[in-house]
Amino acid sequence: MSNTVRLFLFASLVLCHTGTISGHASEEARIKQASPSTTSNTEDKEGNNSKLLIGVREHARPFSFRTETRSGNYSSKSGPLRSKGYDGYMVYICDEVLKEMFISDPRGPEEPFGPEDIEHIDVDELLRQNPKKQDRIDFLESEIDILCDPATITRDRVKRYAVSPPLFVTGIGYLQLKNATPPDLEHTPGPGRALIGLVGATTSRHIGLQAILNSGEWSRFREKIITAMRSDQTSKIRKKQDIQNEKEGTVIWPALSHEEVSKAFCDNVVTYYVGDLEIITDYARQHAGCEWTLGATTYTNDRYAIFANIDYRRNKGRKAHLIGRFYEILNREIATADSLLDRAYRATFGDAPRSRQLELFYWSMRGSN
Repeated sequence: MSNTVRLFLFASLVLCHTGTISGHASEEARIKQASPSTTSNTEDKEGNNSKLLIGVREHARPFSFRTETRSGNYSSKSGPLRSKGYDGYMVYICDEVLKEMFISDPRGPEEPFGPEDIEHIDVDELLRQNPKKQDRIDFLESEIDILCDPATITRDRVKRYAVSPPLFVTGIGYLQLKNATPPDLEHTPGPGRALIGLVGATTSRHIGLQAILNSGEWSRFREKIITAMRSDQTSKIRKKQDIQNEKEGTVIWPALSHEEVSKAFCDNVVTYYVGDLEIITDYARQHAGCEWTLGATTYTNDRYAIFANIDYRRNKGRKAHLIGRFYEILNREIATADSLLDRAYRATFGDAPRSRQLELFYWSMRGSN
């Protein structure tokens, strides 16, 4: 064997051994190696924000919400969004995908991607600043790149934005207080009260209410509700104080957040609390002594997904690549055994039993465990 061949084999062994050692490095170490030591410039050559802008929610339990605990520093255990004080089913999914992106971006060390390249945007705060916005998904036009919240798949949204596969299935329903006096037609809603309370910038406002009416529910109030839906009453986000100042009451109250409308419901200011079932029951549980009953069923079949704006004119080059990479990893992680969907459920709901509908959905996405 020639000296040249011996030298080549020796060098190959050294490289293989080095690769084996590095393969056992901790996730934090690998992320640190992939991330630049200084914060990257937040604007690209065209003046656009070069960071990946992730939209999260303050008030959308148990899917995307603000917690009391914030470490402020990224860790591989929590993830970039949870370390900033956000949690929930959709936040968990986004965090796990982003963590994988930190260590497996195929562009390599020439264009590293790390926690400092992400900026979280609170969409509920944007809604407070822009109360005329009809749909929070519209913030994908300019303020955010990816929306990590329980956004329902609709035909209109799919036409305008990139969308992931479905990640959760639920339905719109309603709660009413247990042992509450049934409302009567003549005096409903009543001074300072609302017949229906819901969060304005959601599909509950039109799709949900129409589905409930189509089922035959609330037949006594049908004309009042339809009249309110046709007016501008449902288009304006209103505060609880505004409702309580109404001498004749309010038929439909589009509130800013579930936190606000759930408290009003438990305080008996709202008769029917409408929304995605897992969300409204989770918020009602936050209020001590609040006892309620569910409506007869769920009235829609809603599928949650993660939406993004891959606008190749706005997101040229690296950012468009990152959004595409996000979807690539997400699709891979949900389609196999020990799916990211199962892990997100366990992290959010613990040992709570899954509905048959949800179990069948998970099975259809990743097969048998």
